Amino acid sequence: MRKISLVVVSILMVFALAFSLTGCGNADERAIRKGLTDEFNKFKDPKSDLWQKEMKKELKELANYGINTDDLINAWVKNFSFKVGTIKIDGDKATAEVSITCRQFWPAFEAATARLLQEDLASFPNEASVYKKYGELIVDELNKQTPVTTNIKIPCVKDGTTWTEAAGAEDEYSRALLGPEPK
Repeated sequence: MRKISLVVVSILMVFALAFSLTGCGNADERAIRKGLTDEFNKFKDPKSDLWQKEMKKELKELANYGINTDDLINAWVKNFSFKVGTIKIDGDKATAEVSITCRQFWPAFEAATARLLQEDLASFPNEASVYKKYGELIVDELNKQTPVTTNIKIPCVKDGTTWTEAAGAEDEYSRALLGPEPK
C-alpha cells in the first residue's frame, strides 16, 4: 500500500517541475500567470499530454497492482478548478497566489484503507486481487468526495529570462491536491 502513496507523490513531482516560461520586465507577471494556467489546464484534462505522457509513466506502477489508472485520474480531476490570483514579484523571485478546488487524494486513500481493512482479506485469491479491490475503493472514495478549496502560494524564481517554480512549490501542490497526509 505504501508503494501506491509513493507513486502519487511522484506524480506531483512531475507536475511541480513542469512549468517554465520566458518573461522580462512587465511581461514577468504574464509569463508566470500563463505558465501556471497552462499547467493547471493540463492537470484538469485527463487527455492532456501531462497525464498521457508524463504522469501515466508514474501511474504505470499502479496499473501493475490492478488499479485502473484512467478511472483514478478521472475521479481525481473531476470538478477540478483553479484561479491564479495575485502575483508578487521581487527581483528574480515571485510568489503566485493560487486557489485550487479539487478532490484530495489522501482522504480518499485513508477512507479506502479503512474500508479494505474491513474486508476478509483471506477471502481474496491472491495479492493482485487485494490491490485491485484497493484501487476500486480509492476510486470510489475519490468519486464520493466533495471538492475542497485550498489557497496556496507558489514560489517562483527567475533564471535569466526564464521563470520556474522554486523550492517549496511541491509542498504547496501537495497540500492542495493531496490534502492532509494520513496519520
